[in-house]
Amino acid sequence: MNRVYFHIIALLMLLVALPLQARQYTVESVPNVQVTDRTQYVTDPDGYIDNTSRTHINNLLAQLRDSNSVEAAVVMLPSIGNDDIDDFATRLFTHWGIGKASNDNGLLYIAVMDQRQVVIRTGYGLEGVLPDILCSRIIRQYITPAFREGAYGKGMSEAVEQTLHIIMTPEASAELMADEPIFDQETKALLVSILLVYLICSFFISLIHSIQIKRTTNKLSNNPYECYKELYNSRTMMILAAIFFPFWGIINYIYSKNVMKKMRTNPRNCDLCGSPMHRLSEDVDNQFLSPQEDIEERIGSVDYDVWMCNHCRNTEILRFDNAYTLYSECPYCHAKTMSLSHDRIVVPATTVSAGEGEKIYTCQYCKKRKIDTYFIPMIVVPKTTGGSNFGGGGFGGGMTGGGGARGGW
Repeated sequence: MNRVYFHIIALLMLLVALPLQARQYTVESVPNVQVTDRTQYVTDPDGYIDNTSRTHINNLLAQLRDSNSVEAAVVMLPSIGNDDIDDFATRLFTHWGIGKASNDNGLLYIAVMDQRQVVIRTGYGLEGVLPDILCSRIIRQYITPAFREGAYGKGMSEAVEQTLHIIMTPEASAELMADEPIFDQETKALLVSILLVYLICSFFISLIHSIQIKRTTNKLSNNPYECYKELYNSRTMMILAAIFFPFWGIINYIYSKNVMKKMRTNPRNCDLCGSPMHRLSEDVDNQFLSPQEDIEERIGSVDYDVWMCNHCRNTEILRFDNAYTLYSECPYCHAKTMSLSHDRIVVPATTVSAGEGEKIYTCQYCKKRKIDTYFIPMIVVPKTTGGSNFGGGGFGGGMTGGGGARGGW
C-alpha cells in the first residue's frame, strides 16, 4: 500500500512540475501569427497578455500599418534558453522579414519571461523616428513598471500606444525627451570627472611639449638649420597634440611654427669668412640649384633656400622638405620627384578568383618607372537575408541594423 501511495505522490509531483518547465523557443519555432491571419500581430503562445489588451494592440498595429505602412509584431515568450535576447530579437526580426523591403520600416517588441528582459527592435527605416534613446525610455516608463506588477497586457499596450503616437506625430518625441533629463546626477558627476582628468592631462602633455621646444631652441640656437630640422621631425606629435588637446596643443603648434620660421629666416654668418650672409629671392636662387633640385622645387616636393655671403660670395644651399606632397624619393636617382601616374587593373577579380592590378610610378627627373603589383580580393556576393517569409507570410521582407533598446523588470 505504501508503494502505491509513493507512486501516486510521485505522479502528482510530476504533473505539477511539468507546467512549471517553460517551453524554450528558437527563432524557427516561434509561431508567426501573421502567416495564418493578417489581422493578428501578437504572438503569445502562453497567454501572458489578456484578451482585451491583445485586441487593443492588434487594432493599434493594424492602424499603424494602414496609415504609415509600418509593420510591427509583439512577441511574448516563456523562454529562449540561454540565448541572448538582443541577438534573438535581431535574428527573429530578419527571419520574419518584418517591415517593407523597400524602406525597412519594421518594428518588433519581444519579451522573454524567464530572463525578465524586453527588447524593442527597429528596422533601418525607423531608426530616425525611433532612436535608441526613445525606445529605452518607452521601456523604462511604460513596460518595466507594469511588468513588475504582472500587468503584461497593460505595459505592452501602453508601450505600443506611445510608439504609435511618436511615429504618427513626430513632435511627440520631443515631449517624451522632456519627461526626464538627458543626464542624471551620477552621470553628470562622472562626465565632470572625465573632463577634469582630460584637462589635467592636456595641460601636462602640452607643458612637456613646450619644454621640449624651448630645450631644442636653446640647445641649437647657434645652428638654426639643425634646430629647424629637429622641430620639423617632431611636427607629427605637435599636430596630434593640437587635435586631441586643442586648448593648449594649438598654442604649442603655433609657437613651434613661429620658432621654425624664425630659424629659417634669421640672418646667418658665412662658414668660410664669418661675414653676414643674405638669402636670395626665389627668382634668383634657381641659378644656383642643380637640375634635380630645380625640378624638386618647381613641383613643390622640396623648397631650397640659397644664402650668399656679402663678402666672399660663398653660397650655402639649405633643403626644406614639404611634408604635404604626393611625391616620394625615386629609387634610381634619389630625387623627390616620383609620383603615381597610372593605376590599372591587369586581371579583374571575379566571384571565383582574385584579380591583379598595377600601380605605375614615374619620376619627373630621370623619367624611370617603378611598377608595384597588388592583388584585388575576390568578389563576394552577399547572401539574401530576408527570412523565410520574405515577400509573403504577412510581412514584407524588411531588415534591421540592430536599432532599438533593451530593458528588464
